[in-house]
Amino acid sequence: MINEGFAATQVINQLHDRIVISEELTDTQKSVICEKLSVSDKCLMDGADEYLQLMALFSIIMTQICHRK
Repeated sequence: MINEGFAATQVINQLHDRIVISEELTDTQKSVICEKLSVSDKCLMDGADEYLQLMALFSIIMTQICHRK
């Protein structure tokens, strides 16, 4: 995504919007993902590497999706 020119902050904002309205995730899963979204967004504002932040975020999302109840 980064190689195609998308800003990580834009990806995070769009993911947030999709996660909040998702009916496939429980409230607990949404809260875990949104917490990581906020941490990643803060780290990006502080100058962290976009690739690493997105990979960490996507790993949390994948973990939450794979462990649906």
